Amino acid sequence: MLIPAGDRAAAHLRIGRTLASRTAPEAIEERIFEIVNQLDHGAELIDSQDERERVAELNLMAGKRAKASTAYAAALKYLATGRALLSPDSWQRQYQLAFALEFNQARVSS
Repeated sequence: MLIPAGDRAAAHLRIGRTLASRTAPEAIEERIFEIVNQLDHGAELIDSQDERERVAELNLMAGKRAKASTAYAAALKYLATGRALLSPDSWQRQYQLAFALEFNQARVSS
């Protein structure tokens, strides 16, 4: 059964949340791409700034892992998505996260 187009983002977000919550902390990095890909497909539906920051952290983790595997295009996508999830005041709210996303994006781009 196919999910109607209008419901896909919500379904991806639900799957991503389930994967993130049911994955042991020590196994997150191992399943990071699976988790982040689901969350990113539903990211526009995330209202909570705390959850947006958590998903940005997961995108940072995915970006670093992709970069380490020399998957630079994927790394840039994860890092840019993570940065886009942060609020305009993220340099004050989440300086380290905002910096890490920007720094790693610059490193991959050069």
